[in-house]
Amino acid sequence: PPLPVSVCSPRQALFAPRTHVPLSAAEGRTAAQAIAPYPPGIPIVAPGEQIEKKTIAYLYEIGYNRWEDIPVLSSDGCVSCGDGGTSFP
Repeated sequence: PPLPVSVCSPRQALFAPRTHVPLSAAEGRTAAQAIAPYPPGIPIVAPGEQIEKKTIAYLYEIGYNRWEDIPVLSSDGCVSCGDGGTSFP
């Protein structure tokens, strides 16, 4: 299968402004932290990756997080600086 779309680095995503949305509304948004159903605790989505429809379908199939909101980047997202740091709009 193709690799997931990476919107920004995991570090940028972890420190960027975030909001919480229901899993059903997360399609196309950027994950602010890893999504790792337990067991087995292996991340399905890494911070900075775009959450895809097939990922949401898989998480629903295994019964993950149907009632809680998940952290995603705010609509502004994160912006990479020329010096390798991160700036938040």
